[in-house]
Amino acid sequence: MVSCSNGEECKSFKVSGAGVPFTGGRYVAKTFGIAAKRAGSKIYSKINTDPEMAKYKNKNSIKFILKETTKGSPKSTKAYEVKRIELKEPKVIERNGVKITYKFKYTVNELKVDVDSLSNEMI
Repeated sequence: MVSCSNGEECKSFKVSGAGVPFTGGRYVAKTFGIAAKRAGSKIYSKINTDPEMAKYKNKNSIKFILKETTKGSPKSTKAYEVKRIELKEPKVIERNGVKITYKFKYTVNELKVDVDSLSNEMI
């Protein structure tokens, strides 16, 4: 098992397919839901920074498949949909003397679909 920053045992996950050309990443979290939120945020971050993915900036939501990759796990997969909502006022927090500004809120919902059929749809 992988250990989280707080010393508890966590699992590893990766994006194995998405509605945009993005796969991979390594998201360490206690649950699928937490990892899915991190992955969704990373997908939109990639869209904002990568010129080749700029054409996806106006997408309201993105579907993706998250696969558990923890050693010794059953390697289960789940499908999610992430939506990015622009905040009316940016949220500013301070960590270790550094100000961080959040302009968006991400909502992630698990999709109750067959992951294999969704995977074929994304190809």
